[in-house]
Amino acid sequence: MKKKLLLSTVLALTMGSAMAQSDNVIDLLPNGVTTDINPERRTVKEKNLIIAGSEANGYKAYFAATDEEHGTELWMTDGTKAGTKMVADILPGSGSSSPAWLCRLGEKVLFSAYTDNEGRQLWVSDGTEAGTKLIAQTYEMGDGNPQAIYQINETQAVFAAISDESAEYDPDNGAQYWLWITDGTAEGTKFLKQVKVDNPGKENTNQHSAFVRVGRRVFFKADDIDGHYGTELWVTDGTEAGTYLVKDINTEPNTDKGDGYTRDSAIDCMENYKNGKLFFKAWTMESGNELWASDGTEAGTYQVYDANPAVDPNNGLGVGPGVFGEGWEVYKDRIWFRGWSSSTGFELVGSNLEKGDYQVFDYFTLNPSQDHNSFPDPGCIFQDKYVFCGADGFDANAEPAQHGGEMLIFDGETITRQTETKFPGTLCNWVKEPIVAGGSLYWMNEANNVDQGLGSGLYRLDDLADEPVVVPTITTTGDNVNTLRNLNGTILYVCGANNRLYADEYTKLNWDGQSDKGYMEPDFGSVIDAIESIASDKAQNKMVNVYDINGTQLRRDIDAKEAAKGLKKGIYIIGNKKHIVL
Repeated sequence: MKKKLLLSTVLALTMGSAMAQSDNVIDLLPNGVTTDINPERRTVKEKNLIIAGSEANGYKAYFAATDEEHGTELWMTDGTKAGTKMVADILPGSGSSSPAWLCRLGEKVLFSAYTDNEGRQLWVSDGTEAGTKLIAQTYEMGDGNPQAIYQINETQAVFAAISDESAEYDPDNGAQYWLWITDGTAEGTKFLKQVKVDNPGKENTNQHSAFVRVGRRVFFKADDIDGHYGTELWVTDGTEAGTYLVKDINTEPNTDKGDGYTRDSAIDCMENYKNGKLFFKAWTMESGNELWASDGTEAGTYQVYDANPAVDPNNGLGVGPGVFGEGWEVYKDRIWFRGWSSSTGFELVGSNLEKGDYQVFDYFTLNPSQDHNSFPDPGCIFQDKYVFCGADGFDANAEPAQHGGEMLIFDGETITRQTETKFPGTLCNWVKEPIVAGGSLYWMNEANNVDQGLGSGLYRLDDLADEPVVVPTITTTGDNVNTLRNLNGTILYVCGANNRLYADEYTKLNWDGQSDKGYMEPDFGSVIDAIESIASDKAQNKMVNVYDINGTQLRRDIDAKEAAKGLKKGIYIIGNKKHIVL
């Protein structure tokens, strides 16, 4: 009897594991509800779907969704249909508060929302209606319109917003966004600095984040409120003294504004490198667009590599090709991105951000290689390999054979192509938004076989040696999957074809629960602030602030002598003394 009972138990467990391994796609939203989420991978307008919570208390996904009765409001889900609900009808009735710029702050979420009485202002929610509250009205006369809300440490976030003063400071050029900080309470929300933050919501071709955290500081693009430098690199540690212009990278005179003004350096592609440095692209007259790094000090902000030292003979300007399609994960101590070299064209490049470190790996090697580019897209780490997407041509009659865009696997030394059984020949397995969750790798497959119902669907790999699995499709003409999120092992995603939110209830067979689980908690690191490090190394020197004649803090440096270096002609206050640069 005991043997039969034991056998029955084993069979039940085995069947349970087998059932758990099957895909079960759940439509999380009630009838009549659609998401209000930007489908771009990364965009100037922040996606309205984020994960918040803790391992102890569980995780929830917060997002903006719309129904006829309530308009567009804040919703949340625990990954089950029963656990999906509207958090609060912030603007009662069918009008929309239109939550935007959602940002995790521990177990709460920060966001901007609109009401008729206050306009668009900063809000916070703990996932309950009673705990969903207006935090601050930064602009009494209109919309504060908080944007680029970004967590800076365990308890605080910075954001850009319009205030009564910033709205009227330069009326000829419109309201300015100045810098604020919040801990999620009204008392802990404060104006931080008069600095003109580059408006992250403006319409342009920039596809990358306006703010990026490195350790416990946030780098961002800004100018002083009078526009002396153009949009350049700034940093904040959440204090007024620790918020300053890092470096005026492009010193090209801005003759449109007059003497003492310079043009911006077109900063883009900012990413966190190991909580110690910022990876980014910047433009200078001498080099054009090239790879740069910064530790938050002027001396520690430098061009990493000059990929194209050539100069345009027509205007004498550098023609650097820049960097694109970067990822944020560091593999083999390097950050990997789409970079250029004269011998390979645009291929996979990695750098540890030390000057001169620029490692190129050529995948599309057909001669002449510089004319045959794989154009790699951002990847992620899975099973201790860097997995990304690249192409080796689309000519079905080529010799050697070409395979279109496919998943590529990089081990730090060589690049290999993942199985192309599902997409033979030059049919493409475009790997977009790769993300790891619950031991598996997921991505939106931007395939060119929409007629088979597989285009832009959700795909999965449990092992790099396997053939990709198509997660059950929702439509017959392509799901246009976007905004993949890891909800503690459950993959969430939006079907752009119907703007609804889905979860795939899938468990990888025999998964150990630890490897390739994905990222749930932000890593603030233990890196000592670069400025503090310099100061401690030179204890005999005292940190000094540098102000222009209008009282705007420009930067902070280790001593008065260092602080004076590189200043343009003008009058400054360094420490507590007047300093004239002739």
